[in-house]
Amino acid sequence: MFIPVIGWPIAIVLGFKGNEWAWKNKKWESVEEFKRIQKLWAKWAFISVGIFITVFALLFMIVLKVTSPPVNVAREFFKDIADKNTDKAYLLLAPGGPSSKESFKNYIDGHPKFYEIVSTSFPSRSIVNNKAILQVSATLTDGSKLKITIEQEKIDGFWKITTLEVVPK
Repeated sequence: MFIPVIGWPIAIVLGFKGNEWAWKNKKWESVEEFKRIQKLWAKWAFISVGIFITVFALLFMIVLKVTSPPVNVAREFFKDIADKNTDKAYLLLAPGGPSSKESFKNYIDGHPKFYEIVSTSFPSRSIVNNKAILQVSATLTDGSKLKITIEQEKIDGFWKITTLEVVPK
């Protein structure tokens, strides 16, 4: 069983002390046999770590690939707002949102920090059953951060924003 807090320190200790303990713990026929077996263990440890890293990297890339369409919609939305093109940003909203482009523009105008966003990152993202939840960390022109939650739904093959919420500090 792998216990994250304990697993890594134990692996390091075994890396440094494992050969010594193996030599003392068993009666070996010869030094050559011991070295051969230890070399075999080292080879399989290296292969196992390589497989673990490869699988982890592949899973990470899959998650990024799967979540990139809603992230791209969010980036386009914030770019449109920064460019003061609320009509274009409005098109990225799901039906049932603000009743008109004017009410949407009034909402954005009521949150002037949206116009100051210069970059965004997405520290948390998830997709379940064609619904996406993105946690957005937006950097503003003065260098401060704004936390935003965006929920999206895939409607007729397109990701549309259903909820836009500024997270209070």
